[in-house]
Amino acid sequence: MVRTVTPTLFLVLFWLIAFNTTLDAQDFMMQGWYWNYPKPADPKGNPGTEQTWAKTVKNQVPGLARAGFTYFWAPPMSRASFGSNSNGYDPKDLYDLGAYGLGATGFGFRQDVANLASALSANNMHLVADVIYNHRDGGRAEDNSAVKAYITNYFSGPPKSPFPSDRFRCVLPLGGTSGNGVGDYYFKISSKTGNSAYHNKPYKLYLETGEVGWQNLA
Repeated sequence: MVRTVTPTLFLVLFWLIAFNTTLDAQDFMMQGWYWNYPKPADPKGNPGTEQTWAKTVKNQVPGLARAGFTYFWAPPMSRASFGSNSNGYDPKDLYDLGAYGLGATGFGFRQDVANLASALSANNMHLVADVIYNHRDGGRAEDNSAVKAYITNYFSGPPKSPFPSDRFRCVLPLGGTSGNGVGDYYFKISSKTGNSAYHNKPYKLYLETGEVGWQNLA
């Protein structure tokens, strides 16, 4: 005997299949930033009372979470070369988020950043930071032993590959008690592979000295 599915049984099966299935919502991100967002009126004012953009958006987090947002995208929060009036895309110190005695960044004080992160976490939202490592402006020269090791040892192949740096600094003793003078140093820059892609490439050389005055002059 052949059994047939009645319309009523079909509707019951459809209802069970459709409404017993768990649906996962997509992530939803708020870009909490615009180009001329308000900057601190007094970057070195009281961190507890000085109004900052980080404080402003932190106060909006509960509402954003209720609206269904799961991520919050924040602008560059690091210390910038244009100070607290910067929108963040000229980072000077990637590790300074508004501390170290220099006051607030354009985004806010260091504690503001921590408070924003805590508020987002408490409301089941994630913080996405625009870090822009490829932007640097106004930073001071620093010694980088990792770059030096790659240059002097010519690392290549796994697990080490050519270091992605387009500049390095050499500190050479010259004059005074060093015994070194004009003609004792020369620079020779070349590619280890000798690949023609690196032929006839321009290089810039910057020289810096701690001495003041001309030879034999104070």
